[in-house]
Amino acid sequence: MQGGELDTSPLALASVSDAGGGIATYWGQNGGEGRLYEACTMGNYAHVNIAFLNVFGSGRTPLLNLAGHCDPSAGTCTGIATASAGAKAWASRGYLNVVE
Repeated sequence: MQGGELDTSPLALASVSDAGGGIATYWGQNGGEGRLYEACTMGNYAHVNIAFLNVFGSGRTPLLNLAGHCDPSAGTCTGIATASAGAKAWASRGYLNVVE
């Protein structure tokens, strides 16, 4: 895994239930909830669930729905990679929620 990528491997996703302690938060569907980087680095959360990856598979380009935070089709979601790197630096984990 390279810097700036979210760890979505089954092992990492399974570790949420094995973590035993630490607070998790859900980020991505409320434009007023602040920046992802802040959620990852302020030290309040052990896990940050990012929602949603709602387009994927069948040869389609994966697409995030981040409800007012940014528009992936316009290329305005570059802060997500920065936030993911921040999560690694502060030992928070970022998880991507996948929906159909």
